[in-house]
Amino acid sequence: MTDTTSDSWPMAGHADSGFESVRRVFEKNFENGEELGAGFAVIKDGKVVVNLVGGWADRKKEHPWSDTTLVPVYSTTKGIAAIVLAHLVERLPGGFETPVADVWPEFAANGKGAVTIAEVASHQAGLPGFPEEIDPELWLDPPACAAALAELAPMWSPGSAHGYHPLTWGYLVGEIARRISGETLGTTLNLLFPNVDFMIGTPASEHDRCADIQRPRELAELGEITPPRRAAFVSKWAAPNRGGAIWREIEIPSANGHGTALSVAQLYETYTTNGEGVMSNATFEALSTARTHGPDLVLPMITSFGAGIMHNTHGMFGPEPTTLGHCGWGGSMAIADQRNGLTCAYVMNKQSNILVGDPAVELTPGPNMGWLAALSAQQGRAAGMRAVAGITLGLAAQLVAAATGLSALLAGMPMLYDTLRWAGVAFMVYLAVEAWRDTGSVSPLNRNKAAGFWRGLAANLLNPKALVFYLVVVGQFASDTAGPIWLQIVALGVIHLVVATTIHTSIVLAGSRFGQKLEAYRTAPLLRGTFAIMLLGIAVWIAVSTGRSVS
Repeated sequence: MTDTTSDSWPMAGHADSGFESVRRVFEKNFENGEELGAGFAVIKDGKVVVNLVGGWADRKKEHPWSDTTLVPVYSTTKGIAAIVLAHLVERLPGGFETPVADVWPEFAANGKGAVTIAEVASHQAGLPGFPEEIDPELWLDPPACAAALAELAPMWSPGSAHGYHPLTWGYLVGEIARRISGETLGTTLNLLFPNVDFMIGTPASEHDRCADIQRPRELAELGEITPPRRAAFVSKWAAPNRGGAIWREIEIPSANGHGTALSVAQLYETYTTNGEGVMSNATFEALSTARTHGPDLVLPMITSFGAGIMHNTHGMFGPEPTTLGHCGWGGSMAIADQRNGLTCAYVMNKQSNILVGDPAVELTPGPNMGWLAALSAQQGRAAGMRAVAGITLGLAAQLVAAATGLSALLAGMPMLYDTLRWAGVAFMVYLAVEAWRDTGSVSPLNRNKAAGFWRGLAANLLNPKALVFYLVVVGQFASDTAGPIWLQIVALGVIHLVVATTIHTSIVLAGSRFGQKLEAYRTAPLLRGTFAIMLLGIAVWIAVSTGRSVS
């Protein structure tokens, strides 16, 4: 790693060409006093393009943070544990829909016999904490803690609502994993990813590498303290003493994973690649599909969860709405942006008091993971925005050509009309080729994301903006020289497919608001749009043909 040093903090690592601004933002966090020590890593299409470390691993500022410094990432561990759980549930005929009691009979106590693994993993089980007092030392004995949780009555009807399980999630999921495999979840993780420097259950031999944690001075803002929130966060027995040797060595799959920024990114890349090599496509779909969305009974916000992984509900995982991720107490975060082939991870040892995400969700200064992730996508966005600009100009030119050509036709100058028509088509094809050349090297087609790509392409083909293009091209081709109507329709479809494909690829890479809106179209609007396009296209063709006959 390349080392640099300022007057007050060391810095090491690399940022590939095109990602220099990411390094500047990372350094600015230290300049603004937002960090003690931290690491940030970005993997783009399987290649590590950013791996930065800076600051200090200890509060005395004697030991620089290095690429081997381990730090607890707290709830960012959940996204990693969820991968292991998904791998293991493939052994069960019912997968995630298997009742927990089928593998853990004791869990059926107090009416929980029908609760599924998916409901536990998506925070629907109603067990966010212990409502009655326990000895906090129970948290340091995972098997005993899991047994105690199995005996509890749920705080709400499982499956009827969801509420974040900050600690209990790990004990529940860890016990389910152990019942399926006969091994602890951390052991299975190490077998699945033997070359990744991340541990759930960190042996004493690795403790010298662990960073000191500088805890926040203020409590998190929870809103009204309801019974679930009290059990999860507020009661004196809601958590163990965190940070000691025993806490590091035991396995808490919800909270005590230790690793580096790079190792966290390497593990979260499993989400970016659809679980390739770890689980089947069907299991990945079951893991990643949103199972909850709405007011959270524990966190003071709306949340959305798959089977252990968070969805990008508030845009805190960057500009792409389909990005998956998880954040941890104090500010750690990891995201997986499938559409841009981008995986990012941020770890640190100076914690904030923000419960979910970090203090700068709205892209303000600070250790903002979402901001850094957005910046690290700049290469793709730059190419995409050039293409979007070109297509916009092309559509404008088509409109001008159509208006001028139609006027010329009705004025009795068909030769001028034909010239403008074909000039407009040629210009659009040229722009399409240029835009495709700009974006093709990182096109979603080249990342084997066929399903998502074609779904998005359909939205582009049939969104209301396509009406304008259809009307323009139908108007241009509605002449005697264009051939029969079936040939006009085929030509229209081919040209529009090329342009829409280019637009879609460009917008996906651009990560623009416009692109997000296009992606929001679903089946019903598409069907309505199809009929509208057909009817309006026929109407324009009849109108132009009638005008030609009159002239």
